[in-house]
Amino acid sequence: MKLPKYDEARLDYTDLQPRNYSGYFFNKNPFPALPVAEEEPGIFIDREKIVKNLSDVTKEVFVTKKTQTLVLQGLYGSGKSHTLKYVKSRVNRQLATLQKSKGIAVYAQSPGSDIRHFYSNVVDDLGMQFLQIQAYQVIWDFLKRNPQSIEANFFDEELGNKVKSLLSSERDETPFLRENFDSSGVRILDVYADIKQELGPKVRLDDALTAFLNLTNEDKIFLAWRWLLGENLRSDERKDLGVSKNLEESDDILKGFAALKTLLAMTGFDTLFILVDEFEKISELHPLSKSRYFDDFRHFIDLNPEGLCIILCVTPTGWAEIQSAGHPLARRLMTNVNWLEPFGLEETIRLIKAHVETERGQFGENQGITDNDLIGQIKAKDAKHPDIYPFTPDSIQMIQELSAGVVSEILRICKILIDAGCDEGCKPLSGVITKKILSIS
Repeated sequence: MKLPKYDEARLDYTDLQPRNYSGYFFNKNPFPALPVAEEEPGIFIDREKIVKNLSDVTKEVFVTKKTQTLVLQGLYGSGKSHTLKYVKSRVNRQLATLQKSKGIAVYAQSPGSDIRHFYSNVVDDLGMQFLQIQAYQVIWDFLKRNPQSIEANFFDEELGNKVKSLLSSERDETPFLRENFDSSGVRILDVYADIKQELGPKVRLDDALTAFLNLTNEDKIFLAWRWLLGENLRSDERKDLGVSKNLEESDDILKGFAALKTLLAMTGFDTLFILVDEFEKISELHPLSKSRYFDDFRHFIDLNPEGLCIILCVTPTGWAEIQSAGHPLARRLMTNVNWLEPFGLEETIRLIKAHVETERGQFGENQGITDNDLIGQIKAKDAKHPDIYPFTPDSIQMIQELSAGVVSEILRICKILIDAGCDEGCKPLSGVITKKILSIS
């Protein structure tokens, strides 16, 4: 292909060598290419007041089972998503693994355009695999209480005897049921019918219980999952699944959520933490849609007085609009309202230091260099602050001022500086060099 005659830009892809960050004692740039919250945050710089309030509310809900809400206000890029995902990670690592009373956290990237989208986001983050495991647990617990159902519906005698022998075990033997619960040895639909007869009055929505149980039916699992997500199934699909209607209207959605929450409680998950990002999007809806959503969300809170912790992140502008609407929902949310403030200089230093030390530790491990030897090598470069190298106090001061303490901006500027410094031979990022790279006069 003939090149343009006049190409002043000279964009060139012939040299595709990756940057070598070893001069900074890194394997890669410690700062993310996109400042998007990780699913499992590895770094969380303590915001003492916010963390205390989060801790107080989440612990109180888990202990008392009384529903509470908490609102986190913050500018775009202030770390709201990061905070929610941090809470989700901690809850699911610690509370979801308890033996009896357990908690599970879900993250919704946005509230969606109506209560149906909100419900779908919650169920989707719980995940099909998690709910399938809980469905098997419900079946297992039922068989423990009703061994006669094994005799009646397990026509594979050897399988039935094995299940009966395992029911008395204190260990979790549901994996055995998951591997062997199929139509070749079990009258699955008859087992479902027995369970629905016993649990139906507690669950209060037969369709939800039917779909939930069918997560254990390999022939209908995807239909069941779609129904639980709130998708509209065709009439023939509903007939095949054994449900009478879709979750379409707000009342249906609220009943479906209540039923799912009841089923989770049967498996020990009696506290659900719902973490909702970008809640301000509700205020951007058409006035009629917004009013309807406000009503539905208020009903959602009121109909679940126990076992629910709702944490909402919202921009200050969005929160002001929600308050100014004068809707009763605002009163439900005003009990716990916190402001996620921009970082000061101290927090900015700790944030940069955390990213630097994390990546440097990986570099040392890969190179077989001890921490002390690494520090020695950094000091040999005449670095007076090896813990933040290649940054210096004056460059971090500059980063703080330019970013106004907005976390995403701090990370973005640091990424630019590390890459540019690497291209210049891994020079220390002094205030002078930082000014030059960022073209500050």
